[in-house]
This record gives sequence, structure tokens and C-alpha cells, in this order.
Amino acid sequence: MHRRFQRLAAVAVLALSACATTAGHEFVSDRISVVARGSGPDVILIPEQPISIDEACDDIRRRHERGKDFSIVVVSEGYELEGLADAGEQDEFGHIRLSQRGVGDALGRYGFPQGHPFGPDRQNAFWAETQAQGLDRRVQLRDPVLARRAELERFCEPEFVEFVAERSERGVGFFDYGDTPVFRGAFEAISHVAGSALDGLRQIMDGKVRRAFQPIGGLHHARRDAAAGFCVFNDTGIVIETLRAEFGIRKVAYIDIDVHHGDGTQAIFDADPDLCFASTHQSPLYPGTGAASERGTGPGLGTKHNLPLPPGSGDAEFTAAWQTELLPAVEAFGPEAILVSAGYDAHRSDPLAELEVTEAGYRSVAEAIGRLSRARGLGGVALTLEGGYDLDALRQSTASTVAGLLAGLSGPDAG
Repeated sequence: MHRRFQRLAAVAVLALSACATTAGHEFVSDRISVVARGSGPDVILIPEQPISIDEACDDIRRRHERGKDFSIVVVSEGYELEGLADAGEQDEFGHIRLSQRGVGDALGRYGFPQGHPFGPDRQNAFWAETQAQGLDRRVQLRDPVLARRAELERFCEPEFVEFVAERSERGVGFFDYGDTPVFRGAFEAISHVAGSALDGLRQIMDGKVRRAFQPIGGLHHARRDAAAGFCVFNDTGIVIETLRAEFGIRKVAYIDIDVHHGDGTQAIFDADPDLCFASTHQSPLYPGTGAASERGTGPGLGTKHNLPLPPGSGDAEFTAAWQTELLPAVEAFGPEAILVSAGYDAHRSDPLAELEVTEAGYRSVAEAIGRLSRARGLGGVALTLEGGYDLDALRQSTASTVAGLLAGLSGPDAG
């Protein structure tokens, strides 16, 4: 038996035993935090229906073999439960229905509390739909990776990295002027976003995978020395600098489908002739940049391509912008690598914007990006999930993007 499975199975059994014998027992681990008052366990819920401990262990084994990270909570009917805020929803009988912990808890912690639009529940929404469509069987899951300080400082100013670390430890205030609140553990969460993006990059560059989709990232408003608009460290900027420093890749295409213009990323690389920036975004809308006339500066002039869309634009305008204008410009640039900031706040259901894009539009554009990468003979495409604040729209759109990208990269016969 795998050592990790042994530990998780033991956790489940220990929690059962403790609840059976000790009223008011508190059991805490990195995967369980339960205070139960009552007697006699009757059910384990993982994640939907009551099952026995043997069935639970079988479930654990299957999930482990598929590379999934998850939590276990043992409950009994009629127990008074505390400390289960992260476990799931309690039904009318007092049972806890677990929410699947996403592909990595450490990554999913990058989200802001107290009803913030960029909350910590977005990764789980993505993963739930990925499973529902069976796409989890077509992808490889990897654990989140923590970026080292030196990797962060390859792009970020060291003073800013220290500022974020200190502010995160205090756990109060904002990282910027009021959009991006501080929370305890933020520095570690943000560092996992950057580190996981780098891990995806290295997997592609080492030829181990052809595409990487990270369900948190694409923090395109951040600068080298400042946070903005829910973004603290610009993980894409870190990836670009790493591509160049570690792999000798110069010509990089950055594709941004978020509803907000990636002002931070464009400003940083505006004069860089080896960075092709292509973006659709709503205008007018925050941050107020990204006019079609913004084509780059100095030696970078002509390598930046902005196509703002007016409110009410939908799939037709969105797909036409990419397939007839922006992706041809990217192809003409001749990139050696393609990075995508995959925001889904242009969806017609999103509460923060006024575009009318649907999951069909996202799939179409993702498939076109995959075809472009395949036609160029590139090793792969790296995507990070940026905006998107309606969870139903988010889960449907991310899964559609994964499906489209798989189809585009695999060729005309792919499903």
C-alpha cells in the first residue's frame, strides 16, 4: 500500500474510532479539523452518499491513484459540529457533504475572504466541471509547487517581495490601494501560484507534457513593484523571465482573453520587441487602458495588439477578433512559446462586466490557439485561470477551454 494512502486511511479510521468513544473529541490534522459532540458514528460522506469505512478506503485509494487531493470528514447524524467551514455544506440531517478540494489546496488558497469576487472557491468550481465532463481522465494532475524567493525576484523587485511577505504575516490592510486585501498566509498562497506556473512551464519545456492549465493565476495587473486589481505577483512575468533565463527562449507570445486589459503585463514589456502581447477586453472598463492604438513603444512598437470590445459583444465578435486579427498577428510574430491568461469574466453571466461571450466562444478560441501551437511545432501551451466571478460560468468555461485546447493540439480527429 502506498505510504500516503496508508496515512489517509489511518486518519479515517482514527477519526471514526475517536468519534465512537469520546464525546467532545477534537481531531485536527492537515486534512481534518473536527469538533464532534455526540455518540456513535453512523456515516461517512465522501463526498455525496453515506458509505462504510471499507467503501471510504476504496474511495481514498481510487482518488489517490488518480492523483487527487481531497479531505475527509467523519460525521454522525445529530452531531453538533464546529470547525467545518472548509469541509462542505451541512444538510438538514446534520450530514456534511464535502466539496472536492481542488487539484491542490495550497494553490486554491489564493483567494480573498469576506465575499470578495476573487474568492477561494473558484478552483473547486473549475475542478467539479472538469470531472463532470470526464476531462480529469485525460489530464495529469500535479501538486502545487512553492516558488523560491530567487525565482520571484527574477521578475519582482526584492523590496516588493519583502513587503508582501511582511504584510501577509500581519494579515491586515491591502496590498494595493484597496482592491486587493491582505490575508494571513497570502505570501505562501501567492508563491504557490508562481511556483506552480513555473512547474507547468518546466514540464512543457522538458517535453513531459504538451499543455498546462493552472486553475489560479494570470495575475496581469501586477507590476514588478506593485499589486493591483486582485493581482499581487505577476506570475506570467515570472514565467517569461524564467523562459529566457533558464531555457534561452526569447520570442514569447502572451495571449490575454480576460475581460480586463492586462495593463501590468503590457506596461512591463511594452518596449520589448520579443514579447508579442495580444488581448481582447471590454472597453470602457477597468483599468481604462488597452486602446487599439497601443501598439508598443520604442523597439517594441508593432508587437502589441489590443482589440477592445464594446459592451454587449458576444461570441461572434470575440471569436472573429481572435481568429481573423489577433491570432494571425501572433502567428506572423513567430513565437517560440505561447502563454495564455485565461480569464472568464467576459462571460455573459459574469457580474463584473458586460460582454456576452459563452463557453462555446471560449472553446472555439482555445481550439484555435491549440491549432496555432501545433502548426508552429511548439512544445505546448501554458494557460492560467485569471478572472471569472460567476462560478457556474467559470466551471463551464474552463472545462470548455480545456476541451478546446486538447482538440486543437491533438488535431482534427480529437474530440
